[in-house]
Amino acid sequence: MIKIRSITYNLPLDWNLSIFNTIQKLNVSWRNAYPHIRTTRLNLPVQQQLNNVKQYEEIANISSKLGIRWFNVPLDPWNEYETGNVFTLAHHILKEYDRAFVHIIGVKNKKIDCSILSRSAKLIEKVSKLGNNGHENFRLGISCNGVENTPFFPFTMSSGVFSYSIALELTQEINGLLQKHRNKSLNELRDIIIASLEQQIDGIEQTAMELSKKYDVNFAGFDFSLAPIIEKDGSVWPILQHLGIQEFGTCGSLFATYYLTDILKSFGQKHKMVGFSGVMYSLLEDLELCRINNMHSVKLEHLVAMSTMCGCGLDMIPIYSDTAIEEMVNLMLELAAVSNRLDKPLGIRLLPIPNTYKGKIYYTRFSEDADFVANTRLVDLGKNVIEYGKINQFEFIGGRHV
Repeated sequence: MIKIRSITYNLPLDWNLSIFNTIQKLNVSWRNAYPHIRTTRLNLPVQQQLNNVKQYEEIANISSKLGIRWFNVPLDPWNEYETGNVFTLAHHILKEYDRAFVHIIGVKNKKIDCSILSRSAKLIEKVSKLGNNGHENFRLGISCNGVENTPFFPFTMSSGVFSYSIALELTQEINGLLQKHRNKSLNELRDIIIASLEQQIDGIEQTAMELSKKYDVNFAGFDFSLAPIIEKDGSVWPILQHLGIQEFGTCGSLFATYYLTDILKSFGQKHKMVGFSGVMYSLLEDLELCRINNMHSVKLEHLVAMSTMCGCGLDMIPIYSDTAIEEMVNLMLELAAVSNRLDKPLGIRLLPIPNTYKGKIYYTRFSEDADFVANTRLVDLGKNVIEYGKINQFEFIGGRHV
């Protein structure tokens, strides 16, 4: 049975306390109608008034009262007069509120500002020192051409209109179907997956539309992403294995990833769809990918290549504490190139682990959020560094070429 990973409430620009009364009623109605809901979340619009710090304390208190697990704060550093304040505020929010995620809009409208990416990397480094194990960067993401109303944190922002989005958990269901139908062809498997999931999605959407009408709140849509979860059959890797992939990232992986993404996006032909709706290779959130990485490392080059076909980009990558700022920016530029060339939203979450140094093997030691985060070996970003210091703002001139 399909579970709901999150119901994310997208707050309006002029949100007030009455909004939360409606959210509370919606939460009760959802729990009564559908018990398999992992989290509820709040998604703010891009913040304009950076000096209104008190509002985050208010949102944190309301979230605690309503049982809302996390809230997401999107920040736009592209206003040259506010750039410094954006990064100061981001650090303050992550330090003070453990329910808060922060989304930094790193690449915007296909434009790259290397000073913003450099400040983002410095923020990642600074946030890693808020705790003992580097876990705090779980709540910080840098986006490339992000989209609105995505229910998956942190690469999202509210459109400014009160609505809610739903992230589904499809991984366990698809794993189960593939185990049951091992000898079917690709065409047959696709038909089986779509038929099985479609019926369940119909029921969830019917509830969503009824509650939307009852409480006069727009249902923004589903994110159909195939996202890992730390539970039995919650990894994406066995799905690839059922499709014939025996070595992650090597030839065949792109086809298998697109095969799955194509199925996920097909649901958008009938249902309202938002966000990524793709396969998510989130390293620290996938037990089997962690195991593969422990044995012979998951190569960043493979993950970058997979981002051309999959969902969120380079997500939850643990790195050494002595990783240079330039190396992190280099990885951001790599992802920006893919995002701009393919016109697709992508994001990056890097977790520098304190007191770890390149040349030695280290493993993460997370435990406090075990339902979403596992442990694995640290990843080296490599030696290449684009000479971005010689440029500031940059934009590709060609667009799409045939």
